[in-house]
Amino acid sequence: MADRGPGWYDAVFVPGRADGTGPVLLLKIMAKRCEICDKGPVVGRTISHAHNVRPRRFEPNLQTVRAVINGGVRRIRVCTRCIRSGKVIKAA
Repeated sequence: MADRGPGWYDAVFVPGRADGTGPVLLLKIMAKRCEICDKGPVVGRTISHAHNVRPRRFEPNLQTVRAVINGGVRRIRVCTRCIRSGKVIKAA
């Protein structure tokens, strides 16, 4: 499969098999991960006023930006810390 850059999902078509099963369309869901620093979700706990404890996820603040990569322009998903720190060169 060609590298088309990041998106919400990539579709992969698997043709029919010899045992008679038909064609299948597989979806690859994108990870919530920064493409520069590899920051991803971390798990923690929510504690209510009544001290009820339940799990939660802290998601990174990812933004899709047009960036200059290897002399070409590509859309990448990066966290806001990488954008602020200048690790990403935005395309005009």
